[in-house]
Amino acid sequence: MPGGDIPGPPTGPIPGPPTGLLAVTKDRWTVYFESRIAKLSMDIDRITAVRRLFTYYDEWERCYRAVRHGVMALGDDGKVKKVSGRLVPGSTGQMVLNPLYKQMGTLEGLIGGLEEKVGITPLARLKLGITFGEAARSLEEMNRQLDADDDAEPHDDPRGDIGPSEIQLAAPNR
Repeated sequence: MPGGDIPGPPTGPIPGPPTGLLAVTKDRWTVYFESRIAKLSMDIDRITAVRRLFTYYDEWERCYRAVRHGVMALGDDGKVKKVSGRLVPGSTGQMVLNPLYKQMGTLEGLIGGLEEKVGITPLARLKLGITFGEAARSLEEMNRQLDADDDAEPHDDPRGDIGPSEIQLAAPNR
């Protein structure tokens, strides 16, 4: 790159979301790609992780909706019925925690890892911000700072102003 310039964020249209996503997930996709962090951090390697992340968001949303609003299931009598709620009939008829909660927990773990990777969480944004901040400085500026004569600047540390004759060592009390 001539002059040590760092390329700016990519420009152009927002990449299309994975097919089959819920409308709410597509909206999140657009919001993400319009954000500063996406514009600064997007590259060909990261788009794969972002697509996976939004697919996981979508699956989590589907599980949540199924728990909240119910799903159709085949009853013991062979008839289709709506099963909803946090508790559902188990294999022997006892009430058990909806197994979708386990799937939601698994998805949350996967989502959390990918959110860190693509810079969605505050800590990840901070880490990326530091990286981008350092990248924004030109190579010439960094070299100028490294070559600067540190001795030419005054020191704020008063210890450097004390001569050997001014130092008195306290004798131990006996």
